[in-house]
Amino acid sequence: MGVKEELRGFREETNERFDNLEDKLIKIEGTNTTNHVAIGNKLNKVSRDLDFLTHKEFQTEREIYDIKQRLLKQRRNIKQIKFNTKI
Repeated sequence: MGVKEELRGFREETNERFDNLEDKLIKIEGTNTTNHVAIGNKLNKVSRDLDFLTHKEFQTEREIYDIKQRLLKQRRNIKQIKFNTKI
């Protein structure tokens, strides 16, 4: 086998390897894109869930505040009633 044939064989083998690498890279890019979209969707859902939980926490805190205010008012009324009955 001559040098030209050896170089031709080497070139063909190198081209084939580059083609294989390019095919693998294209597959990896496709997978990466799919994963990127999936992760983005999951992050959006987590963000919406956190917004909802923050909203619910605010509502719960508001309800607790309202209940405490009613209890304080009832206690004042009870104290006033007790005071008035003593007089």
